[in-house]
Amino acid sequence: MSEREWKRADAMARLGAGKLTMREVAMALGLSVRQVRRLRRRVEGAGPAGLQHGNRGRVPSNKLAAADRARLVALRRTTYHHGAVPISKAGGGPKIGVHFNTRGEGGT
Repeated sequence: MSEREWKRADAMARLGAGKLTMREVAMALGLSVRQVRRLRRRVEGAGPAGLQHGNRGRVPSNKLAAADRARLVALRRTTYHHGAVPISKAGGGPKIGVHFNTRGEGGT
């Protein structure tokens, strides 16, 4: 469990023991009372595992297959490189469709 989940589990345990009210738990966790009610129902149904994000352990739906990613990286390094500087060094990288004439020749 992450630190956030531990804090939520502790708050839910205190709520269940009657040491804290829903409003106090909501303020401590930065949630609304409605969200605390939802969390409490999830904990009652699934225990502490109910506090974990529902997509934990799943592969993102938009993840590229390894072969597709390798093909795109190879294309980027060969066909579409155009002397581009990494975005982190260039402050935004090259602009698509814009040509900078650095040789003093004619053209756009």
